[in-house]
Amino acid sequence: MKKNRNRILVTPLLLVGILLLFTTGCEKEYSLPTVTTAEVTNIGQVEATGGGMVTDDGGDAVIARGICYSTNPGPTLNELAENTTYDGEGIGEFTSEMSNLSFGTNYYVRAFAINKEKGIAYGNEVTFKTTSPEGVDCPADLWAGDLKCEDLVWESYAPTYCTGEKMGDCSLLKITFDFWGYGSSAELVLELKLESLDLETYEGEVSLTKDATVTAEGSDITFHAGAVGTYRVLQGEILLDIPWSGYDATTSYKFRITTL
Repeated sequence: MKKNRNRILVTPLLLVGILLLFTTGCEKEYSLPTVTTAEVTNIGQVEATGGGMVTDDGGDAVIARGICYSTNPGPTLNELAENTTYDGEGIGEFTSEMSNLSFGTNYYVRAFAINKEKGIAYGNEVTFKTTSPEGVDCPADLWAGDLKCEDLVWESYAPTYCTGEKMGDCSLLKITFDFWGYGSSAELVLELKLESLDLETYEGEVSLTKDATVTAEGSDITFHAGAVGTYRVLQGEILLDIPWSGYDATTSYKFRITTL
């Protein structure tokens, strides 16, 4: 009876050991998801399209995926709440839209995927640069060709023609029009210098490089060289307030020149 009692005790212990070995050996192992970052397409001045591909969930369902982007390398979710997109869940390909970007700026992008067990995984980093508005690289090109010139003093005396010509340098521009709309007999030529462009406002100062003269209404009128206004690339306009003499007591004359 003693031998049998020992055999009865050993058997349950053996079963418990086997059960523990089985459950321990079958415990599920988790890892971070695997995600890659797609190349950026549809790049514009203030928008672009990114995305990525989740190829492995790490053994646990992917609960969120998307991209984060920044003007600095290594963007992360914690730093970039505003520059983050969330584009579904699970394994597979996804597309992300970026908006409210800055003109002519380099951006860094990483896709991400999140599972509950291990957290956030990041994909490879890709870069792209938004485009710049026309005229940023060479402002004078923006006003080369046929233009609209407006007389802001006597509006009914608007020029009947107006043209712009780049004078070799991207900052030098020649504007030709008929003053007071009197045709070629009262042609006025303004040689302008477009000073440095402010890349935050996309505006700059304008100077008249030399005096410009015209005869109109029997008077010899002179527009004097110096600082004469501003140019605005995004609006495609030049606003001039030019000191003048030879006609009446007013000290300056105003024009607005815009692209067609």
